[in-house]
Amino acid sequence: MRHFFVLAALLVAHGIFAGPVLADPAITDIHPFKLHPGINKVPGFGVNGETFTIVQGWRGNGNAHGYNVFLVLSPEAESQPAGVTGVMSEGAGLPLDTIRDDPFDGERQMGVIHFARAKVDGTPQTILIDAHLDSTAGRPFADHEKATIRIYTLIRNDSGSDQPDLFTPATVLHTTKVYCNVQLALRDALHIPLGDFSGPNQKDGCF
Repeated sequence: MRHFFVLAALLVAHGIFAGPVLADPAITDIHPFKLHPGINKVPGFGVNGETFTIVQGWRGNGNAHGYNVFLVLSPEAESQPAGVTGVMSEGAGLPLDTIRDDPFDGERQMGVIHFARAKVDGTPQTILIDAHLDSTAGRPFADHEKATIRIYTLIRNDSGSDQPDLFTPATVLHTTKVYCNVQLALRDALHIPLGDFSGPNQKDGCF
């Protein structure tokens, strides 16, 4: 744990983050699940190790503003063989049923979604990472913007109502460094590998 906070202090000093860095809770050892378009069976995804299904579908828009939509399904809900796993998003009255990214034109990815296993305060859990570049009125789209990274943890909802499994907010990061591709913010913040990266450079992704 001591090494984590030393790393956090260094990241603040180098201008990557503003304010507390993953201070509450500490999220470490992040290993994203590898997904593909279509139906993904993901063993060990559930709170008790259940296999979940993640459906990834492309919402075409005829231009640079298409995006992926993700539907997370648990193995049961109210005696049905598939239950929707919602996301308790800040400000939303009800859990969101689906999640979406925002790849924009590929070179300038505005929004990226990752499902992953990680340690949350030392305990292995399934998390959702939702990272987006901020937007500033009057500025060019996806051009030298700070990033906001929201992290959610998967919980089992034993209340007998609503979805049996939910993603609930854990922490939010706000970078002080600006980017033109949010993948680079995730690399700097959480050490998530770039994977398929088509930006003009690997410093900030800006032209």
